Amino acid sequence: MKSLVILSCVLALAVGKYTDKYDDIDLNEILTNKRLLENYFKCMMDQGSCPPEGQVLRDNVEEAMATGCKECTDTQKTKAKEGITYIHDNEPEMFKQLTEKYDKTGEYTKKYFP
Repeated sequence: MKSLVILSCVLALAVGKYTDKYDDIDLNEILTNKRLLENYFKCMMDQGSCPPEGQVLRDNVEEAMATGCKECTDTQKTKAKEGITYIHDNEPEMFKQLTEKYDKTGEYTKKYFP
């Protein structure tokens, strides 16, 4: 699930070694701004348009989760963990919907949120 934020993360971002083009994105600004967070959430859920970094995230999140974020930069791994933990702790409905879409078996949720 840590990698799901490469979901979500909302926005850590992943693309072989995943691109580091968006590593300097201000994750805290996204997570603490309800409007921005909602836009990224809709992007991840295929319910709205995606900013370029959101598109990269959405395109790579499943692979990143499946490989344990093997191709992620250290920054992406850190931001993925921060992002998904924030969503888990502060946005339970978003977390639920994201896990239903990206973690259907619950494998990653069990691993990272025992």
